[in-house]
Amino acid sequence: MINTGNVPTLRVNSTNVTNGFVTVNELLSGASNEFTIEPKKASGAPVKDVTSGSNFGAADPIDFSGGDVFFTELWSSGTDVLDGTHTWTSDGGVASYSPVLYEIQRLYLPSNSTGGFRLKFDQTSDFPGKVDQVCGYVSGDFGAGMRGKVDFLDSVEAQEGLAPSAYDGQTWLGGGNEGSFGYECFGGTRAGGGGQGAPRLGGESHTTANITVNASALDVKNALEALPNIEAVDVSYAIDSEDGSMTYLVTFTHDLGDLPLLQYESPMGSSSSSGVALSSYLNVSEVQEGHTEVQTVTTDADIGFIREVQTLTSGVPCCNGQAQGFFNVTLPGADSWVRIAYNAPAEARHSGGNGTSVQEKLQSLSNVGRVGVTRQVMKAYSNDTSSSHFQWSVTFYDPVGDVPDLMVATAGGLTNSAPGKTSSAYVDVNEVTKGISPLGGTFTLSFGDDYTDDLDFDASNETVTDWCMIKR
Repeated sequence: MINTGNVPTLRVNSTNVTNGFVTVNELLSGASNEFTIEPKKASGAPVKDVTSGSNFGAADPIDFSGGDVFFTELWSSGTDVLDGTHTWTSDGGVASYSPVLYEIQRLYLPSNSTGGFRLKFDQTSDFPGKVDQVCGYVSGDFGAGMRGKVDFLDSVEAQEGLAPSAYDGQTWLGGGNEGSFGYECFGGTRAGGGGQGAPRLGGESHTTANITVNASALDVKNALEALPNIEAVDVSYAIDSEDGSMTYLVTFTHDLGDLPLLQYESPMGSSSSSGVALSSYLNVSEVQEGHTEVQTVTTDADIGFIREVQTLTSGVPCCNGQAQGFFNVTLPGADSWVRIAYNAPAEARHSGGNGTSVQEKLQSLSNVGRVGVTRQVMKAYSNDTSSSHFQWSVTFYDPVGDVPDLMVATAGGLTNSAPGKTSSAYVDVNEVTKGISPLGGTFTLSFGDDYTDDLDFDASNETVTDWCMIKR
């Protein structure tokens, strides 16, 4: 991969592979030097696309967004040089422009809709996957039929005609039981869309006042902007000329990033205009995932890492019996131990991702990020034919440097099948390659007048996120 930095792992379609399997492994992670040039107004506030793109409100607007061109150069200097004597190394090329993408969500109502609804914007917890939610009036057996009429994906064009089996595995999002009189909300984690989302640490949840089915775009805008946790939105409203369905497009112009979906809530009261329950269903889906400015902090050196390699080897004393059961493993500093079966597979690709492999077990420890594991059958003694003893070779990618030896406990778990030798099975730990990191120490990050505490050079993404969320 030329001039692309760290790229996603290739995906393999193994449909036509009849024997064995196909795997993709990253041998060397690409890196690119990324930084952000942030123009500011005289007040010190950053210039946003929303203003630069409109020529600051001029009568004849000109789109300036991304119009500046920046060339980059790479320079080098000795570690003792603070300023002024840097040596040119190479041209870095023209910097690319990455505009902010605003979150856009669609509210869809079929043509026969009457009554009203409310909208909830919930930022109180993480949302691990975007959920398309559909709520509607159900009575008797109509609940099952409705499930067959509603598309949980993003396409409004495919609102009907899908068989109920298309929604196998979908989860209820609230409200009574299917087939009862009243409202039900159907939904499910959307395949592929939105990735892991973004955590809303310390957020709030608020619900609008009643909104009628035929409310104007301005009415919906005012209702949403009245919520304490929404700063500003743009709303458009359209009626389909063919089927009469109604669509609201909600663009979050000031609440940036990947946002949780608006959620349906039944109206309050019994007003004939907006307090009457919705007669059909409301579909909420994401049209465009919001993206904010991304700044990359790279700790790097001009020499490579030497990865720590350790082995775990199981066995029994000479000259009979075989190991069975399990053993416990931890890495010094972790907050727990993990239980590993005597014949555990090496990696997740071997276990089918069910959590039983040595790789999955070790990566569940609080101080282990990523490891690679291989396994081979070992003979505990010269005439050992049991194929029940193994050596797992563990390569540490995170943490880096000289990693402490893994700790093993076999008491009460790993046994020898030979009579009278039950407690003699063992697991040896050996350091094959001592890890070396060319980096060390700490760094701090600052934004405006705020700054983090000292961060380790190999700090986890959770640690950096936590500190960036704290005002210092």
